[in-house]
Amino acid sequence: SRFSPGARTRGCRQSRRLRLEPLESREMLNAAPSVYIDVPGRELDTDFGSEGFVSLAVEDQNTFGNDVAIQEDGKIVVVGTTRPPGSGVGTTAMVVMRFGADGSIDTGFGLGGSRIVNAGNVGYGVAIGPDGSIVAVGNGWDISGSSMVIAKLTTAGALDGGFDGDGVVSATFISGRPSTGSDIAVQGDGRIV
Repeated sequence: SRFSPGARTRGCRQSRRLRLEPLESREMLNAAPSVYIDVPGRELDTDFGSEGFVSLAVEDQNTFGNDVAIQEDGKIVVVGTTRPPGSGVGTTAMVVMRFGADGSIDTGFGLGGSRIVNAGNVGYGVAIGPDGSIVAVGNGWDISGSSMVIAKLTTAGALDGGFDGDGVVSATFISGRPSTGSDIAVQGDGRIV
């Protein structure tokens, strides 16, 4: 496997396409669009994607990656933000994308490699559950303000209807104050923290 299962990385900068850049050490050090960490003695793995890079613009929209998790089978799960198809300018949604360990887009995941979660506007954190499910956290806005949003997806990239009925939970912790989730983890018993 190219990456360590359970490995994570954080960070992003604006770009039209998301880039994943594994290093020769086979460890995922960064998944930032248009950015990589220059570590002395390490070079891009040019067998990964195209010359060491992969990119995916969801529905040809600006897509930004904020966090990465590596599944046990080496597949790479990325959470971030995109503009949903047909939406107005300034409208964003949480997006979860999956790539193969070789950098190929996993077209069997969601819709052609990604799942848009319209209940969340920005995805900040992602984790893999012990059953292979994917959980993502971020925030969403509506007329009442900002709330933390957690989405749970099946291994195939569908919203998990067994999680609060529709696969999405939204919470505000202090009435009238913005709430957001910036990181997420799944315990061995499946509990989400």
